[in-house]
Amino acid sequence: MDRHKTSRREFLRLAAVGAGGALVAGRSMAQTATSPGRPLTVVQTAWPQSLDPTMDTNVNAGNIYAHVFESPAQYRYDAREKVMKLEPRLCDRWESRAADRWRFHLRPGLKFTNGEEINSEVAKFSMETLKGNKGMASSYMNHVKEVVAVDSLTFDLVTDGPYAATPASTAFFFFFPPKYYTESGRKTGFGRKPIGSGPYRFVEWQEGVHIKLEGNPAYWGPKPQIRAITFRAQPESATRVALLDTGEADLITALPPELIDRVKRSADIRTARG
Repeated sequence: MDRHKTSRREFLRLAAVGAGGALVAGRSMAQTATSPGRPLTVVQTAWPQSLDPTMDTNVNAGNIYAHVFESPAQYRYDAREKVMKLEPRLCDRWESRAADRWRFHLRPGLKFTNGEEINSEVAKFSMETLKGNKGMASSYMNHVKEVVAVDSLTFDLVTDGPYAATPASTAFFFFFPPKYYTESGRKTGFGRKPIGSGPYRFVEWQEGVHIKLEGNPAYWGPKPQIRAITFRAQPESATRVALLDTGEADLITALPPELIDRVKRSADIRTARG
């Protein structure tokens, strides 16, 4: 499997890791890859408060915006070794320049879905915004003292001391377009209509009904096999399972232990754990 392609199997594994518990796929999941016009429907436990990654780190938000935004590096599940591995994403390489300085090199030619270019000033703005918003996600930047734009495609992270995990921490530094972020209302507007550079782009958030994503046709990597994803919320575990049984849901998250055995008895349903 290409490391940037999102198949239904890869989506299941990534979502299971994000869900932090049992994630379940129903019989209709198998139809998704062969039905291009049919979206994947995911039912979670609750609606996110925001889709701004600097403000909401809850798993119900992260499972959605992780498909919209990208970071300098990312963790990818290695099915053969059954471990998460760090690999390049928006940056194609990085190196330590001093005990307290890491240099990152952005891939050339990258853009957000609204056409804004991704460069070192975007990196600086995104990370400084993450730190300045004082949300739970800002703790990821605790070790970063300064972000320095070296040239258009190069930036340095200056830390408050030696920190070998700096490249790994950038997996949580999502980039977003500065102009749109500012003009849309930053914490409010952007969190309801986000724009990123990932394999999926935001379509709509209909309050209490659904959040829709669709494949990004201009994505710099291979296009996702799942063309659209619809997210819904249902707090009752038994109701989520019922939606799976009827085919109204392809995936459900956070299956409680008392329902796992019941679900496993169905030949049409498979489970994974994060």
